[in-house]
Amino acid sequence: MPNLSGQRLCVDTNVFIYLGEQHAKLGPTARSLFKAAHEGFCALVTSELTLAEVLVLAFKWDQKDLQQQYMEALSPRRSLDIIPVSSEILVASARTRAIVGGKLPDSVHTATALAAGCAVYISEDRDIRTPDGLQLVSLSNLSTMLPGTP
Repeated sequence: MPNLSGQRLCVDTNVFIYLGEQHAKLGPTARSLFKAAHEGFCALVTSELTLAEVLVLAFKWDQKDLQQQYMEALSPRRSLDIIPVSSEILVASARTRAIVGGKLPDSVHTATALAAGCAVYISEDRDIRTPDGLQLVSLSNLSTMLPGTP
């Protein structure tokens, strides 16, 4: 298990969904992660692609409160960097898919993580394929690595 203290951690879309939808099992761990970042334990990074992904069901179900919550959660702040999808990240994404395979959104996220200097990618997606240099840590295992997590 990696030491997360002082690290830049890239956060997958599903972590925001568990937080926003107040998932019974994983919502508390997601909250603890964002609290730890807010308190300076670590810094969080995500791709701006995350916004498009989290809003789909909120729009489909016409949940205006959830739409607003995601918009606020995915606004840049001291404890969260939103990395733009640049041509450099798209090229790195294509390179990653050529080597390890996987889905385009996942490769955009992992390329973003590496471009942002992250060594850890937090996701509950069991099918995600990460390139060399990026360690996948599942949200469900994260609670043992965060301060003050029940």
